[in-house]
Amino acid sequence: MRDSDGQWQIKPTSYLERVAGVWDSLNRRTGSVPFLQSIFVQKAIEYFGQGSELLATFGPESAPLAMAIVTQRRIGVWETFQPSQMPLGAWLMHSDMDYAMAGQGLLRALPGWGQLFAITQQDPAIHARPSDGSTLLTIDYIKTGWIALDSDFDGYWRLRGKGLRQNMRTQRTKLARDNIDARLRIVRDAAEVDDVVRVFADLECSGWKGKEGTAVQYGTTQGKFYRDVLREYCKRGLAILCVYLLDEEPVAVDLHISLDDTLVLLKTAYKESVGGLSPSSMMRKELLEVLFAERQIRRLEFFGPAMDWTYRWTDKVRTLFHVNVYRSAAARLAHRLYQL
Repeated sequence: MRDSDGQWQIKPTSYLERVAGVWDSLNRRTGSVPFLQSIFVQKAIEYFGQGSELLATFGPESAPLAMAIVTQRRIGVWETFQPSQMPLGAWLMHSDMDYAMAGQGLLRALPGWGQLFAITQQDPAIHARPSDGSTLLTIDYIKTGWIALDSDFDGYWRLRGKGLRQNMRTQRTKLARDNIDARLRIVRDAAEVDDVVRVFADLECSGWKGKEGTAVQYGTTQGKFYRDVLREYCKRGLAILCVYLLDEEPVAVDLHISLDDTLVLLKTAYKESVGGLSPSSMMRKELLEVLFAERQIRRLEFFGPAMDWTYRWTDKVRTLFHVNVYRSAAARLAHRLYQL
């Protein structure tokens, strides 16, 4: 491949370590997404990759217009690398490009005779959802919520529903009546990450996810991944780990990472047997009070499916989407017939 004339360059993912700074610079120019920093992506490849993933770069290596980690789903079909631990596909694209142009060019650069390139779980807050066309199809994924921290906490809290505000008062009254000490512990030190991840895993394993076999366990691949990622983010001052304690017993944990003014909730776990109390809600309220006071984070992103509890905390939601880019109109028609 020519290296600076608008062609896609295809390299093994080991090359990402060499161009990590370039990747991170492009991420900051195209959304500043905390979990699309190179350290997160590299750890995801290390723990969840199959070994066949590729690094794709469009334009000059020092200032590319697009970068992605891609993997082959089956013969003729490629997609962005995205294990379940990453809320969006590993895709960075400058605003000077569009999905159709980028995707079709990449299809022609990848090995084999690719007919479909799927760009998974894209965010309209980063790139506007494109219109469907003869070689492009978009598909709804989920609605997700976020909180804007652009006023003060009192102003934000007054806009919340009466039910949430009353529920928080009721829980505080119950704690005081029962002489239970409630405390939010915020961890930002890499040396404390192991303990927090262990507590998180214990809480998640004790609940419904443990019964279903989907909980993060401390010593497993998932547990090691979150431990390593959070250590690295803490070293860079880019993690906020919350532990909520009742009489010094951990009852809820939220794991966050940040970049610039955006904080993302990666994982949450809580003790389900705390009668009459919602430790996650109490923890979230106290964290928001801290964040509003610090005035460094301006946006708290959930990136999970919007649920009833989401709408209690925010009225801001948007729909994430997938983008299918086809080599030709005939390839799109064939794919549609294949799915019927």
